[in-house]
Amino acid sequence: MIPAAVPIQRAADAKLLVIDEDGAITHRPRAGFPGLVHDGDIVVANDAATLPASLAGVHAPTGAAIEVRLAGRDSLLPEHVTRFTALVFGAGDFRTPGDADLDRLLPFDEPYYIPASTAGSIAASRARGGRVIAVGTTVVRALEHAAAWNGVVQAGYGLATQRIGPLSELRVVDAIVSGVHERGTSHYDLLRAFQEDDALARMDGEMQAHGYRTHEFGDSVFLSRSALLQGVRAESPLECAHEDAAADDVAIHRLADLHLGGPAGYAQHLVEGE
Repeated sequence: MIPAAVPIQRAADAKLLVIDEDGAITHRPRAGFPGLVHDGDIVVANDAATLPASLAGVHAPTGAAIEVRLAGRDSLLPEHVTRFTALVFGAGDFRTPGDADLDRLLPFDEPYYIPASTAGSIAASRARGGRVIAVGTTVVRALEHAAAWNGVVQAGYGLATQRIGPLSELRVVDAIVSGVHERGTSHYDLLRAFQEDDALARMDGEMQAHGYRTHEFGDSVFLSRSALLQGVRAESPLECAHEDAAADDVAIHRLADLHLGGPAGYAQHLVEGE
């Protein structure tokens, strides 16, 4: 895989590797993602913004340069924005180190907010046989955490504390669109809840052979939940659905995040994809 070399969100020639429920692999342009969404499906995305939150300094005992990055917080409520989890990098290393002790701490707990309209539309989509497609690992964690009690996504605030991996049973999400992640990371482990290791090993080989670029700056993968890994999905009664949720055959929703002012400021429907 080729690391991203330019600070661009999505290149015009971005690629998309697709693994279907039978483990078959195909390649598409990233712009072809809408063609993978079927009538009745719902695509759920996170509208959080990533902001620079880095402080440069000097490690007093050694005089070496350090960087402090804000890495997370445990609530989206504005009045709770007082404490952050931070990472400190030393000796001028401004890249994420492959430190085993640090890797074991990931992923950090992630706060989320799910609007009632989004929860209702997910219920309606599942009731009519549609798939729930999550854009990103954060969305997978939020939806699965919100449905942990009875398999039905609950609206409201929450804190996703679970680590999703090969032993996890997905109760809500049927497919994921994600950046290209390296084996051994917490993001990659989450993909193992969707596909068996053999399929992911073949995916790694295909991405290496086709020059896929890593993480958010380049190419993507679309993984359907393997037919061999699927458990019995929880029932989602129609009465849980919002009365307007079934207006469109394919609905795209956002998980509202309070970084930019709270759920009242967000449109709940996206008419078109990127």
